[in-house]
Amino acid sequence: MNKSLSLTKKLSIMEGMLSCGIAVLNAGFVFTALALYFKSTPFIIAFLSAIPIITQGAQVFTLKIYRIFKTRKKAFIIIAIMSRGIYLLIPLMIVLDFKSPYILVFILILHNLFGTILGNIWTATMQFVIKSDERAEYFSKRNLYISVATMIYFYLYGYALNKFDPKTGLFIVTLLMSISSIISVVLLNKHFVPCLDFKTTDKMSFFAPLRDNDFLKFLVFAIFWILGNELTKPFFSYYQVQILNVNKQYLGSLSVVSGIISIILYLFLGKMTKKIGNERLLFVGIMISTVNFLLYIFINSSNFKYILSIEAVINGFANS
Repeated sequence: MNKSLSLTKKLSIMEGMLSCGIAVLNAGFVFTALALYFKSTPFIIAFLSAIPIITQGAQVFTLKIYRIFKTRKKAFIIIAIMSRGIYLLIPLMIVLDFKSPYILVFILILHNLFGTILGNIWTATMQFVIKSDERAEYFSKRNLYISVATMIYFYLYGYALNKFDPKTGLFIVTLLMSISSIISVVLLNKHFVPCLDFKTTDKMSFFAPLRDNDFLKFLVFAIFWILGNELTKPFFSYYQVQILNVNKQYLGSLSVVSGIISIILYLFLGKMTKKIGNERLLFVGIMISTVNFLLYIFINSSNFKYILSIEAVINGFANS
């Protein structure tokens, strides 16, 4: 048992790093370049960016998934294959020169639907694997490795998109992403997944959380944050790639800069949180993010390098 738990801890870090290959493809300039290649309009790009949020509701079906597959391990692996395996269609579509945005919508919906459930099962598994007094140290270490992997993927993807023509560059990017996806599923298959009893579960009203005033405040904040931040993010990348025609390798390098700043700040934020509190630190992060968006009022084709460099630094602070 102890050997299985120890192995799972190591594999989880490796799997998290490989999963960055998918996460980076779904973010920023890489995502925008892919969406534009598949002839997506700004409206479709906005819808694609909203899919991860929309599909969060799939979490309510986790218990039913358990019951369908009988065991938690079987559900874990099959859902992982369905969530990450669907991405293998993208490089195939590029090779076949099939450029319908609707195939991209289909792939992202399936990936995020199954990915949400996979995330639930993974979280429950890690709660069993990692003791409560070890979680802060373990996940801070895991997040550090993931941050490094994210920087590497951003740079590699940016280099490929800039070095080759759009079709070849995106094929290389999606092929690398597909390889990372396959290996990550193999690593997930080697995770220790406890066989816990899930037949008897307390039922809770869907509206029960709304009776909590603190949750209501958070819900109002989340609605405005999603509408004002998450749903507008792809348009900033769209502006960079399509309007300003910024060098994609340069954008990848800026992502690396942001990542390095975030990693450095990770070392200090734990101590700062104890001194000033989580709420104040969160407020500072929100204000910094707001300033970041305001930079785009002044950006144009002659000064974008300076402003995007400033944005990268601010992003490093905000994301940490």
